[in-house]
Amino acid sequence: MYNISASESGDKMLGNERKTIGVFATQAHQEYQDLLCRGICSRAYDLGYNVAIFSNFLGYGELRYEIGESNVANLPSYKDLSGIIMLPDTMLIKGYKSKIEENIKIILLVRL
Repeated sequence: MYNISASESGDKMLGNERKTIGVFATQAHQEYQDLLCRGICSRAYDLGYNVAIFSNFLGYGELRYEIGESNVANLPSYKDLSGIIMLPDTMLIKGYKSKIEENIKIILLVRL
């Protein structure tokens, strides 16, 4: 898990006062990912956190689909996340994990 919250602005992603944890996975509807995401959401609720799940499907081996699927990594406003959980063993789309990591690095550098 990455802890990227270093400012007060990262606490209102979902319109409430709770901090938000971003979860990145591929195929969140599959059994392993679904159970893990449910567990994360349950524990986060107990601790007073929001959870935002960013999931894609597979690119079906076609470049145009894989480009679109990997761009799910660019959807969230990373500055509004207080932490990130990645499920890298589920990330089969080429470049998906590296895009997330690059977005995290950018936020960390901006906050320095």
